[in-house]
Amino acid sequence: MSVTELSASNAGVSLTATVTGASRLSADSFEDRNFLSNADAAMQDFIAAVTDRGMEIFKAMQARTELARVAQDMANRVDRQISSFSANGWEIAWTSTPVLGFVIDNFIDVDGKAASSYFKSRYRPDGGADGNGGYALNLADLRALKAAIDNFAARQTDVAQQGNLEIQKITTTYNYLITGCNSLTSLTGDLNKAIFSQLGRG
Repeated sequence: MSVTELSASNAGVSLTATVTGASRLSADSFEDRNFLSNADAAMQDFIAAVTDRGMEIFKAMQARTELARVAQDMANRVDRQISSFSANGWEIAWTSTPVLGFVIDNFIDVDGKAASSYFKSRYRPDGGADGNGGYALNLADLRALKAAIDNFAARQTDVAQQGNLEIQKITTTYNYLITGCNSLTSLTGDLNKAIFSQLGRG
């Protein structure tokens, strides 16, 4: 099985595709094709590579967007606690497990510290809404927590937006390749007409 490395660059997008013997660009197929057919096969493989890359970026964008949405929901929960904190004159608030779990699982730093370390000293085994343990946070802690989650959500949104720009570049490259394939098809048709015309005169 032969392996051919292809590279293409257009509109700021660089691609490298590995084409195996199953591809239209295998060594055996090259021997049986004219140069226009080989060029068309190469363009088709580049189109496949561009499409695959575009799908990868799109899926990554979806994941980032969903993560930003969940982060915003968690930030809203903390914000509601801050409002209740001020309204009721609390000294401490028991932070919900889902919020802390989200912050720790996504390695979000709070006030410059890892979340697990930040909250460790705030754990009370007899605290929480049910008295089975919880994290007691004061108003400054809650504000630091919300700021950390807000920053995380903003970063996910920024990455998703960068992915959107990459999708736009890939779309331009895809359109360029499609135009090239159409031009090759037209050129092949014109060449065939010219050949048949000469054969008819013979």
